[in-house]
Amino acid sequence: DRGIMTKGSGEQIELHSLPDELLLTVASFTSPRDLLNFQSVSTNLRELETDKIWRQLCKKRWENWPRYKLTSSRLEWMDTYLPSSDWKDRYHWAEKDFSRTRISQEELEDLSWHLNFTSSAGGRGEDTVSWCKFHRDFLLVPNFMPLPYQIKEENCPSPCARFGDSELVKQSKEQWIDISNFLPHNISRSTVDGEWIISNENVTIVSIAEKGGSSHSCRILLGNE
Repeated sequence: DRGIMTKGSGEQIELHSLPDELLLTVASFTSPRDLLNFQSVSTNLRELETDKIWRQLCKKRWENWPRYKLTSSRLEWMDTYLPSSDWKDRYHWAEKDFSRTRISQEELEDLSWHLNFTSSAGGRGEDTVSWCKFHRDFLLVPNFMPLPYQIKEENCPSPCARFGDSELVKQSKEQWIDISNFLPHNISRSTVDGEWIISNENVTIVSIAEKGGSSHSCRILLGNE
């Protein structure tokens, strides 16, 4: 189980015999998968202090994920809700969280949302974008009475065909949202930036983490994707 490197002269060097500083330099150039493999070679390598390397991997991985980007507020959130985790744990936590398509009631109420109509329902890009707000039992949309809604814990009875088989949008097979007397609203998530998308053939509701963004989910909101 010993890692071996070969010098130009053909002489073999066991990895665990190299100083930690050199091993950490090698490790800093690896991908997450390769870093895990690298540290699995021997006990000595497993005990390397790679937390700083994992932090840099997190920073790079989350750079285009607005809800995960390493801002001061995000660091504060992690220290509060993931207090005993190291950066490798946080990396794997984010990978799992980013891929989920089940939204909680708390998230629905806490996130900032924007709404737009599709072109077939009268949408005109930025001109028809408005805010909306989910409360416990109703949705507020400008110029509408409060709309009752309910999260349904089942596959949507009429999946939205707008995104087809696109790998850029992952549709939930666990939930959908019943809003007033409208068509069923699918719950999806952008696999590019991680934002939530609630949609049917007539309307698109998107969670927005950054104002004025030009993210994948923003383009979906404007009807450009």
